[in-house]
Amino acid sequence: MQPVVWSALFLLTCGGRNAILADSPFLRPLTENQSSDAGLRFRLAHDVFGSFQQSSTMKTDKQTSSEMKSSSTKKQVATDPDSELKRASKAADKFLNGVKIAALPEGKSLLAGTQWITGLADHGKDFYERPLFTESTTLYEGLFDTDISSVKGYKRLVELKALSEAGTPLSVRCLLIGYKDGTTLNWKILGASCGTGEGSGTDVEGNVQGFSARLQGTKYSSALNNYLSYGVWLLKAGKINDAMRALEAATRAKDMPDDPDMAKFVASHGDADLNRAQVAILIDIISKIVGNGDDHQTVH
Repeated sequence: MQPVVWSALFLLTCGGRNAILADSPFLRPLTENQSSDAGLRFRLAHDVFGSFQQSSTMKTDKQTSSEMKSSSTKKQVATDPDSELKRASKAADKFLNGVKIAALPEGKSLLAGTQWITGLADHGKDFYERPLFTESTTLYEGLFDTDISSVKGYKRLVELKALSEAGTPLSVRCLLIGYKDGTTLNWKILGASCGTGEGSGTDVEGNVQGFSARLQGTKYSSALNNYLSYGVWLLKAGKINDAMRALEAATRAKDMPDDPDMAKFVASHGDADLNRAQVAILIDIISKIVGNGDDHQTVH
């Protein structure tokens, strides 16, 4: 297995050392287009993670374990696969249209309505790559099975006629992954990642294996960050139970890298608070994907 190609890299120079290459996709310096206020990140983490903890304490012992199984008395209503594919495809179309006109209020509205993750938690390219493009060609789309029999995922591979920051035409392949909200029955896009080849953003299994192998590599990336990244790719792969286990492990994991200089960098940018909030949001998303209503599966 070749090393996973991360969607972004940054360099940190500390105390006369050579530059340190940190390749975790959830540890990025803030840009001018993103909030630089670490206090906002802390409030996001406090509000979201606090709410998650409060709701978790109200669950029974059965509800707080990581396994999700079909309820023996409550079944998810069967739906027509062709109809679901059309609905999922429509959500993907809206997402791509939103990316295309993201600078306009109409584009922002489309993205807000079709993304699972919004607000401060939608940071940089953590979940969504949104390149500037003029045309989109669908190379493949379809529903895929997950480890929960009544839950289907949606994937679409697109080729975009994109533009670099300098205006140079580019051909970019991106993979969209979507899931239906089991409570509202609306399809939403969980992630959009781009690239070609092994370990790129379109190689889901390669990233699952790559992040699995890196779980114990905590010198420049925290255990919290590692389990979060692993959980995201497991969810994209349809391994919902494993994703929940990884995210639950993230809630208990150390939130700082072992390297002192990198730990200072992470602390100064509020990345640990952001990661905690992202974990809590993803756990909530899984509960909605599975469907925690009266007629849906429950988290056991």
